Amino acid sequence: MKIRRRNVPEAEIIRILKGTKGFLHMAAKKLGITHMGLDKKIRKSKRLQAAFHLINEAALDKSEVKLLELVEKLDLNAVIFYLKNKGRARGYVLSDKVLGILLIEILREGKQEEN
Repeated sequence: MKIRRRNVPEAEIIRILKGTKGFLHMAAKKLGITHMGLDKKIRKSKRLQAAFHLINEAALDKSEVKLLELVEKLDLNAVIFYLKNKGRARGYVLSDKVLGILLIEILREGKQEEN
């Protein structure tokens, strides 16, 4: 039977959240509490809210750096993802038909590289 720890110190919650890059399910499991319990603790504490926000922002920053590196290398998947998300304000919208054609091209390129 799993033991549930109810009174987890905020410092430990923050340490575990940093270690799991802000993924609540993984953090809750390591802390021995439920996902909902951890979410509730975060919502009740301004300190935990602030820490959780900073942890998520740092992880997102790292992801964006990696994405931009792939865009610079002209990785087609990264370019499409970037344009679909960041290019919307400039009118970059990919229809399902256009996206399907691009995916077929990506698959063709992958097969050619294997040969």
